[in-house]
Amino acid sequence: IKKYYDRYKHEESMFIKAFPKTIEFSSSWFVKMQTGGHLSSHIHEEGWISGAVYLSIPQQKNHPDEGGIELSIDGDDYPRMHDDFERKLYLPQVGDVVFFPSSVFHRTIPFSSHEERICIAFDLKPASV
Repeated sequence: IKKYYDRYKHEESMFIKAFPKTIEFSSSWFVKMQTGGHLSSHIHEEGWISGAVYLSIPQQKNHPDEGGIELSIDGDDYPRMHDDFERKLYLPQVGDVVFFPSSVFHRTIPFSSHEERICIAFDLKPASV
């Protein structure tokens, strides 16, 4: 987390400017998906930073985006004023750790392989004083 902050600390970003001085572990969970598995777009209301450690990723794909994680400010049931929301797609590999603001909508892209997609997801929050 410190490396992430140090990399972006000079950016003109509200997220970075409001970055807590100390962060603590909030929660974690195990996510195991099989053929067709996916998570719909959502946020983590209790976290500041969310992330995942990838333990297994399907290698057989019918489409290159399968098994990826997509980040966007568009999600849930909020009204859509237009369709040109920027989206970022990350295609994780085994051993990757992906961090993102908990307030950013994210979803997983369904996959067709019979291999499993396994990760440990987590939330971090500002430390209690």
